Amino acid sequence: MKKEEKTKENSFGIASVILGILSIIFLSFQGLVLGIIGLVFAFRQNSFSSNKWSRAGRILSIIGIVLSILVIILVVIGLKSNPELLNNFR
Repeated sequence: MKKEEKTKENSFGIASVILGILSIIFLSFQGLVLGIIGLVFAFRQNSFSSNKWSRAGRILSIIGIVLSILVIILVVIGLKSNPELLNNFR
């Protein structure tokens, strides 16, 4: 009899890497949401099998989340200190 081989499924890990990269690119509320979803996918992949994809996805998603939060804070501070900037968008 042949032993059943475990198939290494990397789909959640690859998805977490892609979402982590997108969260770094967008850097706003969309980036924050993509980073959180990527982080969930990385932990899900880690529960199946811990590999480089899950680690890379976790790192990229955390970087995207942190950068998105910083950009949101800077935009809020900028708009608070200079509310006339909103008039340019109307």
